[in-house]
Amino acid sequence: MNATLSEALEITARALFNRSGPNAVNEALKQAMYLQEKGDNEGFDIWTEIAKIISGYNLQQIDKNLD
Repeated sequence: MNATLSEALEITARALFNRSGPNAVNEALKQAMYLQEKGDNEGFDIWTEIAKIISGYNLQQIDKNLD
């Protein structure tokens, strides 16, 4: 079974969110910045996208807590 890039990003985002909770976005952005500094622009784009996905999780969690 092969995962698409979108599925792989989602899996990575969920794993990082489950491991790090509210700090997951910052961890993803730190990784993105590290890769950009090393000249890995594709890695930067991927980890930035992971941070965006995790940001959505945080918003969903806040919405559930308000109900």
